[in-house]
Amino acid sequence: MPIYSINEIIANKVDNNLVPHPLPLFRQYLRDGYYPFSKEGAFFSRLDQVVTETLEFDIPQYASMSVSTGRKLKRLMSIVAQSAPFKPDYSSIANALGVSRNVLPDYLLYMEKAGMIGQLRDETGGLRSLGKVEKGFIDNTNIMYVLGTTG
Repeated sequence: MPIYSINEIIANKVDNNLVPHPLPLFRQYLRDGYYPFSKEGAFFSRLDQVVTETLEFDIPQYASMSVSTGRKLKRLMSIVAQSAPFKPDYSSIANALGVSRNVLPDYLLYMEKAGMIGQLRDETGGLRSLGKVEKGFIDNTNIMYVLGTTG
């Protein structure tokens, strides 16, 4: 596809017949189009390394967690990827991971702050809304694909 300057685009000097419609490319974008290194080769392997580094090393170091907790974060991420979007059932997730249900909101918040997941919260104000997560989901679909193929 030819490269156009912003001035050419504004002046409508773009040959629309050469510009592909984005919709047919959307499925590929969902799989591997979010990160800038997706065109550099070995994308899924590199993204898996980024996810692993973030969950097993960066978050535990930031939050003063143990290495084994980092591995549990990776398993939690895999659970989220397989069931997202979902309303968190802290008890069943805690049982699957072998952790206390009281630590899960913290784990999910760290993962959210790291840009790995998103959480939709209830609009209820005050103390009643603390910890009220209505839905949890993976932040972007590229992570879903890498966890689905490797995790």
